[in-house]
Amino acid sequence: MLCYGVDGASEVRLNPPIEKVWPAMSRCFTIATEKPATYTLTASQGKQSVTQTITVTPGPPAVKIIEVSINKLDFARGETVTVCYKVICRSC
Repeated sequence: MLCYGVDGASEVRLNPPIEKVWPAMSRCFTIATEKPATYTLTASQGKQSVTQTITVTPGPPAVKIIEVSINKLDFARGETVTVCYKVICRSC
């Protein structure tokens, strides 16, 4: 998620343009990038402008859980239970 908020601006620009932006006190949208990317938001009112830059570095891909099992459903407090799981992880 990329979020921004501006007050008193009449125009807002995002570079590179990935989503339509406009003056708002709070606005978020989803971004997807496979490599680090730098975004610059410029808010202006007349001849005055303010710029803010952020670099987004994606983390590893999410792990997908495909199965979870437990060896018994009824057990007493302190009793040992085995939980098994299978996952898909493309870059682990």
